Amino acid sequence: TICIDLDSTIINTSKSTINLHNKLYPHNKIIYIENHDWNFYPMIKTKEQLKELFELFDNKDFYGETLEVFPHAIEYINKLSKYNVVKIVTKHCESRKPITEEWIDKTFPNVELIFVDNFKDKGNIKCDIIIDDKIESLNSFKDNNTVKLLYGNYDWNKNDNESCRVVDWAYIENFIECFNEIQEEENE
Repeated sequence: TICIDLDSTIINTSKSTINLHNKLYPHNKIIYIENHDWNFYPMIKTKEQLKELFELFDNKDFYGETLEVFPHAIEYINKLSKYNVVKIVTKHCESRKPITEEWIDKTFPNVELIFVDNFKDKGNIKCDIIIDDKIESLNSFKDNNTVKLLYGNYDWNKNDNESCRVVDWAYIENFIECFNEIQEEENE
């Protein structure tokens, strides 16, 4: 069983939000900066601007043409789901859940979607591999047999030197193939 976070792991949530903002408000564009925190600093400097951006998470067009999915994520997750149990586990507010559910159902037909109330709740889900961008989520898994992969090089996870860091889906594909081979050998 493989559990995968959605935001900043499958989709580049911050860039998608900025893209949608710039499409909706072309006269008030925001320049996307890759190295930022979850308050979108240094792109956003006021709480009012941040509130406006966060409201875009619920926009009906969030999963539209401005959505940034990390390269090969969709293809590989669908490939994974043919031979493994794959669960997308994410924390969303109630208003965002319907549009996320619709996109996941359409994009990943063989994947289960699980919404949690907080990041620590992810640790209550039994899985063999967890892929997440948040250290708190990885640390919530108390089972020492769970393989924890920290996705990305973000401001919010840059100081973690203990986790196995993965930065792209091609690496994840190779890692999981090796993991499955080892599991098969151990079962023989």
